[in-house]
Amino acid sequence: MATFALLTLILYKMEYTLYFDFRKVTVSDDDPCCTCDASALLLFNPDNKSFETAYNLFLNEKSYSSLYIKTDRPDHYTRLLQKNFTLINAAGGVIENENGEILMIFRNGKWDLPKGKQEEGEAIEETAVREVQEECSISTIETGELLCITHHTYNMNGEDILKDTYWYKMKTSSTESLKPQMEEGIDEVRWFSKPDLASIAQNTWPSVASVLTNIK
Repeated sequence: MATFALLTLILYKMEYTLYFDFRKVTVSDDDPCCTCDASALLLFNPDNKSFETAYNLFLNEKSYSSLYIKTDRPDHYTRLLQKNFTLINAAGGVIENENGEILMIFRNGKWDLPKGKQEEGEAIEETAVREVQEECSISTIETGELLCITHHTYNMNGEDILKDTYWYKMKTSSTESLKPQMEEGIDEVRWFSKPDLASIAQNTWPSVASVLTNIK
């Protein structure tokens, strides 16, 4: 089911972005918007060999902030990009209260959105609700539509992980006191007005910043 949802997203948007902390690789059938960025590595209509060469150059040369691959086969090169990773599904929520404010958590020195890994036998929507409840101590949540899916990588115990995070719109009328899940490294939970999110995006992960751009 997760694979089907991912491929559907690719076919609809014809774009896939994989984040490596503050760097990223984008595969798209559209022209890049970063043509004036000297730190961006651009690749047009590659074959498999030139794709591998450019990707390895991006991985090894940290001066490149991004790799943008324009191709009429974005699904093919997305699969090539994913092949060396172990896939993990996660989910989180962009939760709004009755004042139109958005809930953010502060973890590891950065603002973030509540999220976590999918447990065995759990529907991805259930993961999103559970993680918000656990990390923020909110019991009453109304789940809405899927907002977007982000993709980022990290290394754990020598294994390269690719985490697909499904972000859902949520609402709550709860007036409960917010309580951060300290054992998960969360120091603070706070409501922010939507105009404040632009400044919050300056101290968050690029993948999370991309989610915030979807908030209306």
